[in-house]
Amino acid sequence: MISYAYSVLDIFKSRSRKFVEESFESLSGQSNDIMVMDYDSKDDIEEVVKSYGFKFYRIPKTPNFYFHVSKMTNNAIFKAINNLFFRVTVDIIYPKNLSKFIEEWHLKSEKNKCLVIQAKKNNSNFKSPMSVFKRDLLLQTKGIDERITFYGAEHKYLRKVYLNEFKLEPVYVYEPLKVWHRPHKKGYSININDQKQKDMRHWTNNRILQLKNNFNIEIKKAMNSFWGNKKYNKIFCIGLGKTGTVSLTRALEKLGFKIALYPSGNAFYQQIDDSDGASDLSISCRFEELDTKYPNSKFICPVRDIKSWLVSCSKQYKEHQRENVLGTKYRNLMFGTDIYNREKFVDAYFRNDKKITKYFENRENDILYINIIKGEGYKKLCSFLGLDVLDDKFPHEHKT
Repeated sequence: MISYAYSVLDIFKSRSRKFVEESFESLSGQSNDIMVMDYDSKDDIEEVVKSYGFKFYRIPKTPNFYFHVSKMTNNAIFKAINNLFFRVTVDIIYPKNLSKFIEEWHLKSEKNKCLVIQAKKNNSNFKSPMSVFKRDLLLQTKGIDERITFYGAEHKYLRKVYLNEFKLEPVYVYEPLKVWHRPHKKGYSININDQKQKDMRHWTNNRILQLKNNFNIEIKKAMNSFWGNKKYNKIFCIGLGKTGTVSLTRALEKLGFKIALYPSGNAFYQQIDDSDGASDLSISCRFEELDTKYPNSKFICPVRDIKSWLVSCSKQYKEHQRENVLGTKYRNLMFGTDIYNREKFVDAYFRNDKKITKYFENRENDILYINIIKGEGYKKLCSFLGLDVLDDKFPHEHKT
């Protein structure tokens, strides 16, 4: 299968809705992973995207970057679930056999070949090359250096670094893509300084040359918001309530991570997708499922001695919290009760401990046990995440 990724910004201002929907329709049903990376648009593109069953990701804007397409592409590369990765555009209507064509080509092609599909511009001899990348190789090149900000420069960077580093030979094919380079809406314009574009192209060319000459050293300098130097996907806190889950969430936020606290309801996965990780009981109840859906993630399990934990729980869960329906659901799922019951809580404590220990057996690099109550903090946490130790007091919230 192939992962496809669109990148858009207020697309209905520049393109007609009909054009956009024609492109979406042409790809619909061709893959289990069609993504639309949106640069914080203010239109109803999310509703349109989801009506086609595509995945929608809203990318926070970078200050002073009009359209940070390198950042959007990196997010798509990181979230892709298939190894073949193809960037697409709303300016093209794709043939209904596109996925079949790409998959068959890769099955019979030599390993040192890279498929490049030529999109021919309407009424012109101009052809735009679009490469089909392999995600595992893109991860090794860290995608696109996000200091590249102008559209076009990032595609050149990605192709050149990818082909140079892995000594791949491009194979150009022409597929009859019906429409290429549709006109902008009348009166629509983007005011981008020509000199800045020239400077960016010059910088891009120099950066490609640096990487070609000394890849192992230079690649460490690449800027990437989504994996960069870290070797993991999401961060999940899977401790029981009253073990320090909220304190851990605040500590991760101080380290610069966006953590969804207690994601739930119909937006459960969307809240996780929009964050660097998630925590609390709704995560603890579903960690095996999340490990499958978000491979290469890190799991942190706050622990606490059972005696003090039971005392804290007896205060926290002494009565029904009827206003918190979802909280009630997950407490019943974990403990078999909504209110404190010593026997059931003891059983859940040991059952959960055994379940996590067995599940992460021989995966010590993926799981961290941390006793926040006894003073373990940033030193242990930062070491596990591969970060410099934060010289700050570790948060302690919701004490009982």
